[in-house]
Amino acid sequence: RSDLHDLLFLAVLIFAFVCGAMLARLTVAYGLKRNLRTIYCLVLLAEGIFLLLTSLVEILWYSERNNGEILVTLSLLMGIHNSTSTQLSSGRVRSTHVTGTLTDAGIALGSWLRASFSQSEAADRDGHRTVLFTHLVTIFSFLSGCVVGYLLFRHLGFEAMAGLGIVLALIAVGGIARTLHLTGMRFW
Repeated sequence: RSDLHDLLFLAVLIFAFVCGAMLARLTVAYGLKRNLRTIYCLVLLAEGIFLLLTSLVEILWYSERNNGEILVTLSLLMGIHNSTSTQLSSGRVRSTHVTGTLTDAGIALGSWLRASFSQSEAADRDGHRTVLFTHLVTIFSFLSGCVVGYLLFRHLGFEAMAGLGIVLALIAVGGIARTLHLTGMRFW
């Protein structure tokens, strides 16, 4: 009975992640079709706000009975974040899982090494090095974020998660303000 329940819960987590990715894709596509240059920041702003609200629910009404709902919500938010960063980077960055990025880094390393030792591919060397660097920075950020997130949560609890939601929202607002200032566009 417990194994089946755990398996179904895993399926719900995966479904929530996919729904978040789909929701972000539809939102970004809608914004791009309407030439809304701030669409990526708006999605991240919404994500930051929902992360903050989720944190506040945990801070104010924590109960072990809510763990499932909170995990599903976080999985949805991870799907939104991963989809947004993947779309923004044209598929070069996936921010919520590291195995695909490790694979991409291995491919980029192989491509860079091949270009480094092949006269016919020497012109591609700098491009491969840039891609490799992007993947390595993503992996380092992911792993260091895991450690820092663990330490912050251990010392601050759900307040740390709320702080991350605020930081994400502020980064998004900064990106929106910068884009609007540089382009002379309106917010909506």
